[in-house]
Amino acid sequence: AVPADPPAVPPAMPAASAPAGGGSGDGGDAGFAMGAAPAESGPSPPRRQRHARRRSSFSPHKATVPPVPVPPAAAPPTSTAAPPSLERSSSLGAADREGAPQVASERSGEQEAARSPAWSAAEELKGRGNGKYEAKDYAAALQYYQRALGALGAHPLCEAATGGGRDLVAPAATAAGAAAVRSRASSYHANCAAALTQLGRLSEALRECDAALRLDAALPKSLLRAAHVFMSLGEYVRARELYERASRAGATADGANGLRMCGEAEQEMGRVGSELAALRRAGAQCKSRQAFRDLSSRLEASCLRCAHNEALKALRAELLAAGGDFGEARSICLAAIGKPDASGPSHGALWSYTLGRVLYDAGDLVGAEERLSEAMARPGTPAAAKQLLRLAQRLEVERQAGNAAFKRGEWAAAAAGYTRGLQLDPNNGRFNALLYCNRAAANARRDSLLEQALSDCNMAIVLDTTYAKAYLRRAELRLRVGKRQLALDDFGLARRHDPRGTVGAEAAKRSAEVRAAAAGSSHSHGYSGGGGSRPRGV
Repeated sequence: AVPADPPAVPPAMPAASAPAGGGSGDGGDAGFAMGAAPAESGPSPPRRQRHARRRSSFSPHKATVPPVPVPPAAAPPTSTAAPPSLERSSSLGAADREGAPQVASERSGEQEAARSPAWSAAEELKGRGNGKYEAKDYAAALQYYQRALGALGAHPLCEAATGGGRDLVAPAATAAGAAAVRSRASSYHANCAAALTQLGRLSEALRECDAALRLDAALPKSLLRAAHVFMSLGEYVRARELYERASRAGATADGANGLRMCGEAEQEMGRVGSELAALRRAGAQCKSRQAFRDLSSRLEASCLRCAHNEALKALRAELLAAGGDFGEARSICLAAIGKPDASGPSHGALWSYTLGRVLYDAGDLVGAEERLSEAMARPGTPAAAKQLLRLAQRLEVERQAGNAAFKRGEWAAAAAGYTRGLQLDPNNGRFNALLYCNRAAANARRDSLLEQALSDCNMAIVLDTTYAKAYLRRAELRLRVGKRQLALDDFGLARRHDPRGTVGAEAAKRSAEVRAAAAGSSHSHGYSGGGGSRPRGV
């Protein structure tokens, strides 16, 4: 008996029992916590009686289906653009439109096609590939499926099936046989996609799905395989579209299961986004919170189970930035951008957006604008990119307005500009720390607002406990209100957080000056360091 084809969607592992680091060799992506691929409802479903093919004759002017590819030796394409058959406005639905006229039954077409030795040879190779697939030897299975495609390419009906134009007007029987050849080639491409998915070569798997759907856009197995690959990559919108098409093509149960899993994944991603926003609002303090540790553990575990899920990796980079690990977050983004062929068609947009988000959280608004603009120019841009770009632009305008007014000595106008910036995004704790510190500098120029300036410095430090300039500024303000010892403490903190920078050097200099002045004052009042108590700072 010929082994059955690989399931249209690999069975999903329960999230709780999925092995850590479930790799590309045994379907580790099939059961990740945020959007597992749905489990196969049974063995490969029997072929349904599909709608009639697009045409009853084959001519070079009408043909739209590409030729059956010659097998394995050909190098895979290097383009990372979205395959035409997988685009939203593509030809995915062209062959399953309702009301298409029936030309011949599928059974009679297969009977005609099976008369050729090429058909039997291709089926034998496919059966061997299925056996290797069941044994989890996916590389060998892929080779057999590719050889099966090559054998089928020698079928005498192949030219008619692919629109070669050998017969300008083919009889109905030949048209049915050609349709059977086309459908069988589509099935072989879908099998190649299954093996490539298990090998972790998802970009190539997408191209095989595209080839399968070009040949038979109503084949449920191909639609489900493409949907599974997009789920594995974390591209839930595209996965949803394909599951819907699979349902309409006859795979009702698997399609509904896939749609349910898409919905659950999207809801979970929404919850993670809300948690991230709350952590950003807390600024630098978020890293010490239990919520940060819990979310970090969840994302790390999910990334280990789903090594190819780009959406999860991007969320982890955003979380690192929220916790202040900007260097690591930026490195993750740049490494992903440097490997454009490692993912689906939305890869570039996702990672340009994520790097823009990281730079925005770090306070680099100019860099954030550049990366977010890149994301907007790519297909598959995350919905949040447009809003974040506008926010970065408005924040930069208000900061520059405040800085310009400060340089002109217009302290009230400067403070007003920084205040407008603070009202734009309460979730951006680290950048708001900068605005509070700047407003403190403007308010410090007016003696009547010294307490307000101190309060602004306190807020800046609450939002970013490593902000050396805020400590230095608060130290100077504390000196002005007579709190010398507290000022010395702040000088020390500024040096600790910027040991080699200009702020740290200024803090060391001012600390030495204050201590020297205090020592001179003590000697002038007869203090010799002996009995009695040293005068204490307030």
